[in-house]
Amino acid sequence: LVYLLSVLLVRKRPAEAATKAVAFRGLKPVIKILLMIVGTMLFALLMAEVSSGERFGWIIFGYVVGILLIQAVCEIVYEFDFKACLKHPVSFIFGAAVTAGIMTVLLFDLCGYDSYIPDRSSIKSTAVCCYNLETGIEYTDDETGYYITTDDHRLDHMFLDNKNTDDVIKLAEDGVRFAKRVHQNQLRYINEGGNGTPESEQFEERDYANFVIAFRLNNGHTVYRNYYVDLSQEEQMKALGNIMETKEYKEGVYDDLLDIDKKEMSQMHVTSGIGYRNLKLDDAGKEEFLDYYRMDLMDQDFDSMKNEMPCCVVVATDTEKKEWMYEGREKRFYIYPSYERCMRFLADRDILPGVDVSKITSLSVSRYMEDGWFNADFDDREKIEEIISLCVPSSSYYFDSALHVDRDDEITSLDVNVQCDDSDYASYVDSFVFATDDIPDYVTGSMTRMD
Repeated sequence: LVYLLSVLLVRKRPAEAATKAVAFRGLKPVIKILLMIVGTMLFALLMAEVSSGERFGWIIFGYVVGILLIQAVCEIVYEFDFKACLKHPVSFIFGAAVTAGIMTVLLFDLCGYDSYIPDRSSIKSTAVCCYNLETGIEYTDDETGYYITTDDHRLDHMFLDNKNTDDVIKLAEDGVRFAKRVHQNQLRYINEGGNGTPESEQFEERDYANFVIAFRLNNGHTVYRNYYVDLSQEEQMKALGNIMETKEYKEGVYDDLLDIDKKEMSQMHVTSGIGYRNLKLDDAGKEEFLDYYRMDLMDQDFDSMKNEMPCCVVVATDTEKKEWMYEGREKRFYIYPSYERCMRFLADRDILPGVDVSKITSLSVSRYMEDGWFNADFDDREKIEEIISLCVPSSSYYFDSALHVDRDDEITSLDVNVQCDDSDYASYVDSFVFATDDIPDYVTGSMTRMD
């Protein structure tokens, strides 16, 4: 059908079409309006993303500039004349109105998309993915070997049954409340002539966790929604805990590790934040480690997840010989202090979690403030040891950063970077975060502005 239509249009087109941008005159306003709708929204979103201030105001700016730009470009191309940029005002006004209408519907959720939650009785199963939880777990396609995005994998492999539906709906309801506040803030900004509370200032006092939830319905459809949830509220944190403790949640997140092929464990290392230590295991040893890891993972309760941070990571690579620390495709097993079986397994092989401070040659603590970066450098061995004893590797801290909502922002804004010298891997830098609020005065008191 497309081929026959193409033949028909070629035969019907005007003979002089070779000198025209569009062969059929009636298509000009249609093409322009379609470009206005898509192009203007993209331009408005671009302005919002790169802005450092009030996003809504930049969306309006992007709309105005995008509409004028597309109008000018289309008419200049149509007429082969730079002076034609303001021609055909009727299609311009119509396109601008349609674009503004679509953007208004989306911005203020006039169709209720952001507030939609399926009826409880219509839900067959659910899946939850939080971008701020288990951030160190990566997924690859078995056939292509390419990495898969976190939400794609977890939402496809997690099947929370009806006993957790109420908890999932609780998270969704809080996300809906957040979305409504955003829409109300935009309306207030308009009603007060641009003097309302900017969105960025209104919500910056809380760190909202970003969730994607899949609702699988009884009719076979799957509904996906993106939510921002305030986990500083006890009700939401309790609902999340109920979900994370389930076997179904853990299987959806960790299935790549629970079902790992021993071929993907050709070489194994252990790291506690600085360097890697070899973990030489035969097939029986690998199976024993996997059994212990599965049991520890399934036994872990939410209090352990919330109050502990991984003390080390067992890294398995699919390469026969790992020449350097980032070579090959990796599977990472995060070990918590409460993983008694795994901890005992490592201790039996003389591998104890902890940072090898002897490899640290210098240390720098830095923080960004309103007027620039400030830092303090340390090379005294006693101070280095004391500071590191209060820290955890950044990868361990941010592994479950959504659960650290009660941390003091003044503390978490401090970056600890160590310069290391390792005979196996030469010189490199590692990053740490303070795991305690009890920081020596000499750390923050000696910070000076960086040039």
